[in-house]
Amino acid sequence: KEIAYAHFALNDFAFDKESYSFQAETVSYMLCKKYGYEVDEIILDTPESLRKAEPKEIRNELSKIKIVYCEIGERIAEQLERESKQRKREENER
Repeated sequence: KEIAYAHFALNDFAFDKESYSFQAETVSYMLCKKYGYEVDEIILDTPESLRKAEPKEIRNELSKIKIVYCEIGERIAEQLERESKQRKREENER
């Protein structure tokens, strides 16, 4: 979640952690689900501002979430790939 906050802060000079809580929690939930981590403790509560938002505004927020999800997911996948290659090299050296 903290990494998601950092990504959102990069694109918002007036970043306020509280304002991005839903987005960061959503990214965290999606990444945990993707990589098989427990998500029972993650509670997604749609903020009132999104409940009253126009469809265009909702799409915009979902787009931001997707971008951060993809950026972080890509970094995770790259790291997992590097670790996998390293394990294979170590196994071949034995």
